[in-house]
Amino acid sequence: MAVKKSPVKKDELEKVKCLKCGKLKSPNTANFYNNTNNLFSSEKLEICKECIQEFIGSKETEGYKSRVISMLAILDKPFSEELWSTSSGEWAKYITPLSSLPQYKTLTFKDSDFYQQDSVLENLSKNEVEENDYEVIVTPKLRMFWRGYNDEQIVILENMFQDLTSTYECSTPIQKSLYRNMTITQYMADNAKTPTEFDKLMGTLSKLMNDANIKPVQETGAEANGISSFGEFIKMIEETEPIPEPRDEFKDVDGIGKYINKWFLHHMKRFIGQSNETMEEYDEKEATKKS
Repeated sequence: MAVKKSPVKKDELEKVKCLKCGKLKSPNTANFYNNTNNLFSSEKLEICKECIQEFIGSKETEGYKSRVISMLAILDKPFSEELWSTSSGEWAKYITPLSSLPQYKTLTFKDSDFYQQDSVLENLSKNEVEENDYEVIVTPKLRMFWRGYNDEQIVILENMFQDLTSTYECSTPIQKSLYRNMTITQYMADNAKTPTEFDKLMGTLSKLMNDANIKPVQETGAEANGISSFGEFIKMIEETEPIPEPRDEFKDVDGIGKYINKWFLHHMKRFIGQSNETMEEYDEKEATKKS
């Protein structure tokens, strides 16, 4: 005898079964997000909002932001640092404008900020590495030096740090620490959200530059080469780039030296009572003429 199947109720046909909890729920916006991922054919993402929120957890838990990004990848929605910041880092406040505002409608996960940063870094590695003569390879040692920053940030920080250490002397651990702190401060200032925050960071940077003795107002063209006076500049030229002796064919070609010796230097030394080779030369010539 065939077993008679119980008929499926009409309201059950209209409901969507959550793939996580298995519950049947009405396919409205209170229970499910609209599906924007071409990988799925359903109108709604078949994971209920309650399960999604349970998966993401609270913002204070470790890995919270990573789980948010994972969920955005499933929804094929972008991650925007600016929108995330204005949403106070809360999933509910972030996903609502992302799903409703027209400027986000055509964007996908590929349009996330970190993908754009990767593109910029790729261009940097292709176009600017030759200019700087160094390419940043993120090693465990470099991650330890820039602990607290991700690989993309480390590339930017290390480039800034290399610019400093290749321009100014960096021969002691203290100098290296100062340049590291200056680099971090400048990076934070570049990403400051408010004028007040920027001004405060610039004040800190100014103090660090003063400690490192590389503040622009303290530098002159001479000091940049280790010279603090014009006299030291002349001394440096005399010691490192002395004027060579001229070749014989270029020595007093017009006789001006002899002329000065005879009519000026000779009489000046005679006047102050000094005997000199030039004087004897002159007397010999005068005696020859008289004889």
